Amino acid sequence: MSAVTTGRREDMAAAAGRLWADSVRASLEAEGRPVSGGWPGTMSEARARLPDDLGRGLESEEVSRLTRVLYHAARDSWLGKPSIAS
Repeated sequence: MSAVTTGRREDMAAAAGRLWADSVRASLEAEGRPVSGGWPGTMSEARARLPDDLGRGLESEEVSRLTRVLYHAARDSWLGKPSIAS
């Protein structure tokens, strides 16, 4: 396993979150549905979207922390807020 710094893992998780928000937005627009309101994603969905290689070999607490980074980046992107990790 290659050594990846904590900061790099956070950046990668945040990028995955922003891509998730973009994907949800595009899906809604393709269906002709409005893109409005609060972020529709869940923490369970965020965990499922955490890239396997990003969490491999980490303790569950670290995986949970990266899941939160991913979720918050997606939510902030959805709401048009700048992400701390961006």
